[in-house]
Amino acid sequence: LAWGVGGGSESLYDAGSMVKSLSSAKFPGKSAKHSWLIEFYAPWCGQCQKLTPTWEKMPQALKGVAKVGAVNCDDEANADLCAKEGVQSYPTIKFVKAGGRGTEEFAETPSVKSLHAFALEHLPSEVVNLRTSTHLEDFKAGPLAKATSGCAAILLTDKFETSPLYMSLSAHYYPALAFGEARASNTKLGSILGVSSFPTLVLLCGEEITTYDGELKSEPLEEFLGKASKKKRR
Repeated sequence: LAWGVGGGSESLYDAGSMVKSLSSAKFPGKSAKHSWLIEFYAPWCGQCQKLTPTWEKMPQALKGVAKVGAVNCDDEANADLCAKEGVQSYPTIKFVKAGGRGTEEFAETPSVKSLHAFALEHLPSEVVNLRTSTHLEDFKAGPLAKATSGCAAILLTDKFETSPLYMSLSAHYYPALAFGEARASNTKLGSILGVSSFPTLVLLCGEEITTYDGELKSEPLEEFLGKASKKKRR
């Protein structure tokens, strides 16, 4: 992907786009609660123009998992940012992990499928896998004891892998909340936590258990976990 020629700094993404236009003043740093998939581009770059329809689809493809942004490196106000990020050709695509956990650069041919896979591969997670009652007690003594809210979310699921949404939520609310997961319909841990159907999410604050009764989707989960994260340890 090479440099092009030309000029002008008209953005490829207007104010109505779901792609967030980022800048030196608005760029995810160490305190970022979300991970970001970011394109560094120049408006005159033919490859960037060709990528635009695909990039416009990424916010929906990564909804609840990661934010999607773009930086116009042809704008002089962003020159220092693009230099700091080591941008030498357009488009350059990077995945910036939540909470300053690092940055990864995309090196494949961009498509919705390849970009989605790239984001999921590098998604940070604070989820602890719980398989036995001993694991649960260790979780209480470790991650739960360190959570600033004094609470932990525990998902009891019939799945065998952690969902991207749950991974994203765990990074978002760390270190306020601890996150655990019991997979594959773990009935033994289910009985300890008062759960008989899967999937079920519970909030454990000390020894107090609250069962979440909403949908397992990003918006209602963020509302529920957001309130829990603001609790203060007793």
